[in-house]
Amino acid sequence: EVIRVMEDKLIDGGKARAQEWSETFTYVKNQVEKFLVKEPTDPRFFIRTGKLYNERGFIEPQYLAEAERVLRKAMELSPTRPDAYYELGVTYLEKKENDKALDLFRHAVELNPRNSRAHWVLGLAFLSLERRQEGLAEIEKALELGYNWDSGSDISNLTQIYASLEKFDK
Repeated sequence: EVIRVMEDKLIDGGKARAQEWSETFTYVKNQVEKFLVKEPTDPRFFIRTGKLYNERGFIEPQYLAEAERVLRKAMELSPTRPDAYYELGVTYLEKKENDKALDLFRHAVELNPRNSRAHWVLGLAFLSLERRQEGLAEIEKALELGYNWDSGSDISNLTQIYASLEKFDK
């Protein structure tokens, strides 16, 4: 349970992206990997680990390969879980493999068209690729489906996309 709390702090708090949290990240990563060996059939653990590696991949790109590895395992264990597909899509976006990322995001939506998070993530991907009309349509769909975007990470992601595109007037 302590490791899970630390993992949450690293992922949701954005700490996995901070160099000063390297030691904590390494400790949590090692503990999580041990747990995956003990519980090799639960896709949720592989998805959370992939998310952790994606976060660290923003500052240490070698972790993107690790994210891909564990997320592929999650998809193998549970091929109908949309969150495995959109997390792997995040990996590919960071690797600049945009077509693969969009395919995965679209597949997550196809798996469950009523999944507001899948539409939200697809919308953010379109916006980050400067495909504004498609992005806004997906964001609108997510909101229609009840997506609650007021978490700090959602606001941060949206702000980062607009900042990277230098589109502050929109």
